[in-house]
Amino acid sequence: MADEIDVTAEETTEDVTEDTSGNEETEQTMQEELIEDLTAELELSDKNFSATLLTTKVKAAIRDVQRVRNYPSYYTDEQIEEDLYNYYSNCRAIALYDYNKIGIDGADSHNENSVSTSFTDRDKLFAGVIPLSR
Repeated sequence: MADEIDVTAEETTEDVTEDTSGNEETEQTMQEELIEDLTAELELSDKNFSATLLTTKVKAAIRDVQRVRNYPSYYTDEQIEEDLYNYYSNCRAIALYDYNKIGIDGADSHNENSVSTSFTDRDKLFAGVIPLSR
């Protein structure tokens, strides 16, 4: 019985070591993190969930925030990525908003089977995203 415990302990240690080294090598980008977070949420609530459509909406949201931030040409990709994390919640809200409006683009409200839905102005989701001065 003692042999079994030792083997299990060794296997557990090896697994932890492998996981730790794997995490150091593969750091998630903000885009990947947003997709993972929103996928977890939407798979539970949307029976017609589409990972492809979500990916498109996440990419567009990040680009929209980048456009509003108006990064100078001397900013590196790493600096932009780091700065964008300050606007993670904005990117998330914009991507989710755009995903939820699939099929009813351009509508401010939607009524179906006595269920009424109204949407906020998309521009309000950019609150707090301030352009960089040049």
